[in-house]
This record gives sequence, structure tokens and C-alpha cells, in this order.
Amino acid sequence: KLASQNVTAIRTEEKTTEKATVKEKIVYENEQTTQKQTEKATASKKETTTKNAVASFFVMPVGGEVIKGFSDSKLQYSKTYLDWRIHKAVDIAASKGTKVYTSGNGKVLDVYEDSLLGNCVKIDHGNNIIAYYCGLNNATVKKGDVVEVGKTIGGIGEITDESADEYHLHFAVQKDDKWVDPIKTLKITNY
Repeated sequence: KLASQNVTAIRTEEKTTEKATVKEKIVYENEQTTQKQTEKATASKKETTTKNAVASFFVMPVGGEVIKGFSDSKLQYSKTYLDWRIHKAVDIAASKGTKVYTSGNGKVLDVYEDSLLGNCVKIDHGNNIIAYYCGLNNATVKKGDVVEVGKTIGGIGEITDESADEYHLHFAVQKDDKWVDPIKTLKITNY
């Protein structure tokens, strides 16, 4: 009879151990599924972020009047230098400190100080379009940031090279490594 009780005890223990093993296996499989779902969501978010780095449309980076247009051959008068010169950007008037926004989705290639144009943010908007937002009082983005259209990148500051003009954003664009008219090239209509 004692031997029979031991056998029962052993069988009960085996069943308990088997149930514990099954529970552990289920927990392990659930953890793996959760981890795979998290990895998939992260990959999907990265893919979405990468897609968003290419602008499908553009808007003006700051509200205000264009006080000096783009010219790559027609000379324009410089109040600062008191001479005539080409102007490979558009200058958009705005009060000092006014927020400046990204004109389109993109990736920040650089944030730097230029001795003539002040603080600048350089953004790759995809499709071989690089934009330069110059004359900022500060930059609220950093190199490598992926930005969406309308994100604040800084505020209006000083531009040594155009100091006789009113406060403004110096907005320049390159398409296929050539300076182009930002408004025409980006098909901006909201100004």
C-alpha cells in the first residue's frame, strides 16, 4: 500500500511539473509574440518616418511679404552694400523672433552659423531639393532630425549680409545642385 501511495505522489508531481512547463511555455510564446509585434511596429514607424522625409507639397516657412525675390541673372539693389547684385534666395519679412517653420517634410542635414547669413538650418526635402533657412535667432532642431511640414525650426534673427533690410528670413533652395527660385520650384501658393 505504501508503494502505491508513492506512485500516486510521483504521478501528481509529474502532472504539476508538466502543467508548470506548459504555463512557462505559453508565457514564453506570448513574450515572443509581443516582442515580434513591437519590432514590427518599430520597423513600420521607421518606414513611415523615412517616407515622411520626402515632401509632397510645400508652404511658406514664415508668414510675411516677400521683400526681395530670387534672381540668378537680374541684378537687385543691396541696401547694405549700396550696390547691385544677384540674389539667389527670397527674403520674407517678419518681426524679430517670429517662428520659422519647415516648408515641407524632410531631414535636417546641418545646423550651422554663417558669418554673413547668421544661424542656418539646411534641410533635405527629398527629390534632390535642399532648402536653406537663414537668419534665425536660434535653431530648435538638430542635425539628423526628421521633420514634418510646419515644424518650428527657429525664429527670425539677424542677417549681417542684409542688415540694412528689415528683419526677414533668407530662404534659399537648390534643386539638383543648382540655385533655383524657391517659390516657383516648390510651387508655393500660400503667400
